[in-house]
Amino acid sequence: MSPRFGTVRTERERQLKQIAGKYDISFIGPNCLGIINTDPRVNLNASFARKMPEEGNIGFLSQCGALCTAVLDYARAKHIGFSKFISFGNKADISEIDLLFYLRNDDKTKVILLYLEEVTDGSALMQVAREIIATTGKPILILKSGKTTAGASATASHTGSLAGSDEICDAAFRQAGIIRCANIEEMFNIAIAFAYQPLPKSNKVAIITNAGVEVIPGFKRDPSFGGVIMFGIGGIFVELYRDVSFRIAPLTEADAESMIHEIKAFGLLDGMRGMKKSDVSSIKSCILRLSQLTLGFPRITELDINPLIVHEDGKGCWVADAKIML
Repeated sequence: MSPRFGTVRTERERQLKQIAGKYDISFIGPNCLGIINTDPRVNLNASFARKMPEEGNIGFLSQCGALCTAVLDYARAKHIGFSKFISFGNKADISEIDLLFYLRNDDKTKVILLYLEEVTDGSALMQVAREIIATTGKPILILKSGKTTAGASATASHTGSLAGSDEICDAAFRQAGIIRCANIEEMFNIAIAFAYQPLPKSNKVAIITNAGVEVIPGFKRDPSFGGVIMFGIGGIFVELYRDVSFRIAPLTEADAESMIHEIKAFGLLDGMRGMKKSDVSSIKSCILRLSQLTLGFPRITELDINPLIVHEDGKGCWVADAKIML
């Protein structure tokens, strides 16, 4: 289990595997955090984690020990419980395939989460995932690093192996019924839904809302320019389309109005194709207040209002979610 073997497959790791094989000993690691079993009958913490996580029905497997520490802190703050929490590191002996089979038969585990830095046996992973989903109905969620070029380079440096094709991973996971997640927060949001909510009987689900146009105002404190105000189309679309405009505080009314008109999606606010016009004046008011906020509260380094829900003209807007960083 020792992390002192390093991230590259060293001669000492080969010797360890040889000795373990000689005496028919299975082991997890090296280069990992360890294992945790929250079952009250066992209550095992054979890891470097200082505190035991809460008991739950989510099984978590991770190749990266450093990520495990962050996940345990995140789960503790959110009161998310685990059935099993296993860091398997360099997988010189026991791999994610073995651990998936183990969680398949674990009656304390309802949802399986897996963090991978590399896929060494994609066919085996697809096979075991299909089998688990088909025979037990347990959802499998995967967070795999190396989704961007920079991420792939960082992964290669950390694990001593080259990242595979991300598009191939996406296709393989989808084909096997695995749900791929973009980040830890998304993974646990989905996991909690699976763990504590009944599965829908079909895909005939509709969402009805009287909400208006999703937008995002915010600001960031730049070391050279000071408060930089941002406005754009909000929700998930801000990352997808990056349709945003920027100005340096303090802003005038003309600055705020030009920011709103500058984005490509302004037509959505202006009532395109028979849609009702949105309350642009209320958006302008929010942007101007953010400008005042960045000047009056220098301790705030970043602020996002995402989304700001804008109703039809004359009916204002309201904040659905916000993030403030000091």
